[in-house]
Amino acid sequence: MPAPLSYGINDAAAVSGLSRSTLYRHATAGRLRLVKVGGRTLVCAASLRVLLGAES
Repeated sequence: MPAPLSYGINDAAAVSGLSRSTLYRHATAGRLRLVKVGGRTLVCAASLRVLLGAES
């Protein structure tokens, strides 16, 4: 199964161990990329990995 390209905000919080509000703070500061698709806010998986230091 391929790695996901994005996560819903709740799933991103679960896989990262960070709270939803912390994820939104990082997005506001420009350290995390959020994408709006329809009514959903998605967290770019590559951006989340960079934030957590899993990729550079």
